[in-house]
Amino acid sequence: MEELNLRIEIHKYVTFSQEKGYTCHFFTGHILNIQDIEMNVHEKLGFYNLREICNLHLYENDKNLVDLLITQQSQKVSLFNARIPIKIQDYTF
Repeated sequence: MEELNLRIEIHKYVTFSQEKGYTCHFFTGHILNIQDIEMNVHEKLGFYNLREICNLHLYENDKNLVDLLITQQSQKVSLFNARIPIKIQDYTF
């Protein structure tokens, strides 16, 4: 079960990062059941486009990932099968 109780369709493997003995793999995909979202771990949740994400406080590896996604997007590589952009500033129960 995904930590937000979401079913996610994976579209593409993007990259990975390693730090302090952990390896994180990054994918792009599509949320299939956003209406069923549950806050099991997180206090806040936000959906942002790539340009908005650049204005958030990010860890260095996250900044690198966002830069990679922006570069791929600017090269007209299909990253997302997005519908209407969704933005949730504070989603708490």
